[in-house]
Amino acid sequence: MNQTTKINWHDHSGGKATVLACMDPRFAPESLDIPPLLLAMPELGKPDVIRLAGVGQNLINPEHRAGALHSINLSIEAHGSGLVVLYHHYDCGAYGSTKKCGDGGEAERKFHATELKKAREVLRSFLVANGKSDVAIKLAYLDEDTEVVIIEG
Repeated sequence: MNQTTKINWHDHSGGKATVLACMDPRFAPESLDIPPLLLAMPELGKPDVIRLAGVGQNLINPEHRAGALHSINLSIEAHGSGLVVLYHHYDCGAYGSTKKCGDGGEAERKFHATELKKAREVLRSFLVANGKSDVAIKLAYLDEDTEVVIIEG
């Protein structure tokens, strides 16, 4: 006999936060990326996770922006998310891998920090324009040692 699991569709206990994370399968929730982020940022609880290749590019590039903003807005409105985390990682193929991002280490961290800050400004403008200026935005980066770096400033 097959085993089944019943899902409680009325449980909206998650969604206190929204995480935009890369679609790269090396960084799937069951492997590396979300568990270190949850340890570094326990306030996330059980977040909504939106997967996009090259997270920041989807907000910076006007041609790709609408889909990302729609998903974020839906998380905020449907689940009451009050925090959005933009989450990049080392060796991102959407950005041309490590070789195009500073060859690892501090140079690559700085590259991703700059991209994340640009994306944050686009997101902040969208939130303010839509009456959601109370939603916080945080930036995070998973480095080559699988350590989460919270980007300040």
